[in-house]
Amino acid sequence: MNHESHNHCNTKNSTKRMALAASLHCLAGCMIGEMIGVTIGTHAGFAPHNTVILASVLAFISGYIASIIPLVRAKLSLIKSLKLVFRRRHIVHTVNDRRRQHNHADHSGRHG
Repeated sequence: MNHESHNHCNTKNSTKRMALAASLHCLAGCMIGEMIGVTIGTHAGFAPHNTVILASVLAFISGYIASIIPLVRAKLSLIKSLKLVFRRRHIVHTVNDRRRQHNHADHSGRHG
């Protein structure tokens, strides 16, 4: 049995599990921050746009914090974890923006 390939497979799977955990933590963190922001804004009597701003800021902050937790538990430094999460978010948002632009171009061409 080749133990080197077996270890490589375990490393690849553990990396995928860590990435999945960070993504799920990010989604949960964003959701929690948004709900807290909406709750605070509503109960404090904020104007709707101020409530949205508060909810967005709290979602952003709590999403980052929750994303970092599994990475730090996996023994990554705080700085490396922050950089990794920031890069991943940037890549995801860039891909989603391009996908939206592509879909918009497809739909606008049909109506012309």
